[in-house]
Amino acid sequence: MVEGRRQAHGAENVSFGAESVNAPDSETGRACVTLAWMVCLRKARLSGFPSFSFSFFFVMAAVRSVSCSSAGAAVCASDHAVPRLRVQDLGSAVVAPLSFSVQAGQCLAVEGASGVGKTRLLRLIADLDEGQGEAWLEGRSRSAMPAPQWRRQVLYQAAEAAWWDSSVMAHLQPQQREAACTLAMRLDLPASRLEADLTQLSTGERQRAALIRSLLQRPAVLMLDEPTSALDADNVARVEAVLREAMQQGMALLLVTHAQEQAQRLASGVLRVMKRERA
Repeated sequence: MVEGRRQAHGAENVSFGAESVNAPDSETGRACVTLAWMVCLRKARLSGFPSFSFSFFFVMAAVRSVSCSSAGAAVCASDHAVPRLRVQDLGSAVVAPLSFSVQAGQCLAVEGASGVGKTRLLRLIADLDEGQGEAWLEGRSRSAMPAPQWRRQVLYQAAEAAWWDSSVMAHLQPQQREAACTLAMRLDLPASRLEADLTQLSTGERQRAALIRSLLQRPAVLMLDEPTSALDADNVARVEAVLREAMQQGMALLLVTHAQEQAQRLASGVLRVMKRERA
């Protein structure tokens, strides 16, 4: 079940590679309406229809079209937009089947009692665990994509992320290093810690480092499992600011959190996970 919520957005300046759409300005809109009015009057005279009613019909259609464009092309397209992620009857022996969708730039908070299967749900979506049901990324089914490609685009970040090398930087491409240092600075993580042995990092430092690694992969959907559980209030705020920016640039988020206040700040909807009842 998805419940509506207010979505908060910040005003940050880090690019995560999403595209933006520029809408026509208001002067263009007024010019289009004026032109439409003149054309409609001429058509009305030529066709023999009463000029007022005929012109009014066409101009109202033109005004609706222009006002939609002036409001922003992305908003107009949203009426018929393909969801960034759509899930249909996805479940397992533990998790009751769920169906939902997430739009680009939207965050859904994943809630439920401890042990109900929130982490399992994210792993099911990422195709890391066996289950039933299907998922689509921008209309393309998971079953039609190679698993590694799906997992890069629908990225799962565990509560305790896995590392396979000695330092954070060792997990990154050379061209990602500068951006990693920039993000680290914004998250109050000294850049030197990205070069340090991971065993020397605190839990909170590893959480922020994992988020940096995830964001630099630029997934279409980022699924976060308790990403700020070890952070103080100031660093929670820093993480949330970066996540808001990622959403503003089109990234969709699924967020498992036990902090109700965090869900209210970031999420526009709530996905409630239920444990499957035994027969």
